[in-house]
Amino acid sequence: MPKIDHRGWREFLRGKPGRRFQDAHIRHMERGQHAQGLQRWLLVGLEALLMLAGLVMLVLPGPGLLVALAGLGLLAREFLGLARVLDRGELALHSAFLRVRHWWRQRAPRG
Repeated sequence: MPKIDHRGWREFLRGKPGRRFQDAHIRHMERGQHAQGLQRWLLVGLEALLMLAGLVMLVLPGPGLLVALAGLGLLAREFLGLARVLDRGELALHSAFLRVRHWWRQRAPRG
């Protein structure tokens, strides 16, 4: 059975918030793991199809949001602009999470 290399995932998780996707894109390009020519566009097409399938699953049964985000994450390895957008989105979601958590704790009964 082939061995799976989890190094890229670990590096992604250890990355600085707001730079994770861009750094993953840069590592992907530097390691030469990106496809070339027609193979690249077929891969990008499959990643986009995965994202669209996730969007369809938002209204149909299935893990729509998870699949759509996975497709976006894979596409971000190929396109630096998308990686930047996802990094900004990560920071915005983290900030919103902290505000909601603070609000929730303020409303919780003491005692």
